[in-house]
Amino acid sequence: MKIETKIPFYNIVNMFLTGLVFVGVNFLIFSNHLGDLGEVLNIGNIGLETIIVLSFLALTYEVGYILFRIGATVVEPILKATKLVEFGSYADFNDCRKENPFLDTLSREYAAARTQIATFLILMITALVMFQWLIFGLSLVIITIFILTARTHSKKINDVVKKFKTTQDGVIEEQ
Repeated sequence: MKIETKIPFYNIVNMFLTGLVFVGVNFLIFSNHLGDLGEVLNIGNIGLETIIVLSFLALTYEVGYILFRIGATVVEPILKATKLVEFGSYADFNDCRKENPFLDTLSREYAAARTQIATFLILMITALVMFQWLIFGLSLVIITIFILTARTHSKKINDVVKKFKTTQDGVIEEQ
């Protein structure tokens, strides 16, 4: 029995880029606490530099994945509780998705927005604690943009699912 596991390109890019942004902004926030990072990375041994780069790439992917899960388990319930986003039945969504593959794209875009909300929320809190006002302000603006994005995508998803359900209900009643 052969088990194949494929990680979709979307996941790799989404997780890696999210982690890279998060780690990069944290370098900016903590830049005066890092010391001379160049001395650590400029060791001169090609093997060790390669290990450091690969470790950094793996770290950024993992950080991105953790941020993705924080978005799903923390941010989404907050968005739902505050009525910023609303969703119907997941079963209805799955039924509709079979007929409307565009819902997969909308769902991915919603998940990406939710992840970015988590990312910049944590960065905003970190910037606030470290008195990095520019990064705090930029993070707040970016969070607002992604909340509006998530709201827009959830509304589109709901509209498509409702239209599909209405059509399905109409077909059932006619029979």
